[in-house]
Amino acid sequence: MPVVEEAGVSGPQLVRRADQRFGAEDPEPSPDRPEEALRVRIKGGLEEAKGQNVLLYGIGLGDVRKSVLKEFSETTGGRAFFVGKASELAEVYRKIAEELRRQYYLSYATTNNKWDGRFIKLEVKSDNPDWTVRARRGYFAVRAAIGTAPPK
Repeated sequence: MPVVEEAGVSGPQLVRRADQRFGAEDPEPSPDRPEEALRVRIKGGLEEAKGQNVLLYGIGLGDVRKSVLKEFSETTGGRAFFVGKASELAEVYRKIAEELRRQYYLSYATTNNKWDGRFIKLEVKSDNPDWTVRARRGYFAVRAAIGTAPPK
């Protein structure tokens, strides 16, 4: 599957980072419990994607786990595309490029003063029914890096 990279982080890199961070010993799912092992890796990869502040666009070609690609894409503010054959990929790439050109960045100052690492959900809406809003579903409540001012 082609990977569109954002901020220098690819989908496979997120899974590797999640494996390291969440303690996955084996890079492949366990043969005796493959579905459980895969669910753990998917959950870890999703947590890593949320923490990295990346925008993911999933592209499924053929028979793929649509729910997984949709969850990764929608959670990070991206979108999932599914095609049946490789000849349809050019149109998907065109749509992604168009969306990236039409992005707007919003920011806000949180009133949160408890920096305990939990995930804080956000929802961005529009009053205009003709607009489609895709945005991250939240952020982790962690202090800013050294050298940057924490929110007041």
